[in-house]
Amino acid sequence: MEQKEQQYEIILLNLYCYMVEEDGFDDIYLKFNGKKFWPINGKKMGIAADTVTTLDIKLGEFSPGEPIKIELWDWDLLSADDFYGDFSFVFEGDEGSFSTDLQQNTRKTRRARYRLEWEAFPVPSFK
Repeated sequence: MEQKEQQYEIILLNLYCYMVEEDGFDDIYLKFNGKKFWPINGKKMGIAADTVTTLDIKLGEFSPGEPIKIELWDWDLLSADDFYGDFSFVFEGDEGSFSTDLQQNTRKTRRARYRLEWEAFPVPSFK
């Protein structure tokens, strides 16, 4: 019988904003696999500099070596939304808490600085 590879649950814990792109705050949202998943209620969330926002979102189950990319977007009322960049990482199969810095899309942002904190733990396998 073939043994199934260990799966890990990825949970997004916190979003740290160190610097906003615009004056005051950024109106942001997050996308994964092309779909908006945060904020859960509403189009966007206003984020100010030097703040931490609790996410507590189960992203899904992943195998070791699987690449993960979460996009950070800025919502705009009168023009197309701005893609600020992404949090990209390859999940290596380690259990614990981790953080990933925003890789900026320099065509749309030069100031915004964000960090995503996430954790991984093994999904129990039942035989």
